[in-house]
Amino acid sequence: MDKQREVRGIITVEEAIQARKDGVKILSDMDLQMPYTVNQDEPVSEILNTIGESKVPLAVVNEKKRLMGILVKGNVLSALAPDNNGGENDE
Repeated sequence: MDKQREVRGIITVEEAIQARKDGVKILSDMDLQMPYTVNQDEPVSEILNTIGESKVPLAVVNEKKRLMGILVKGNVLSALAPDNNGGENDE
């Protein structure tokens, strides 16, 4: 992300570790891969396939391509899964 909060790329932990071993000091010296991005106004039902196929979190952006948040696959799937009592609250 740059100073205008625009997504510029993503690296994995493994890539960061390797970059450190290679003596890379700043991210702009690396070839960053572009992450999947989804618009903040997209319905969850429309991004499920994308997040299911992605190996990295999804960047949520606004109409100006500014980063608004990150969707992590495990968190989304956990939020959509029924709870242990069949999806009903104990209230």
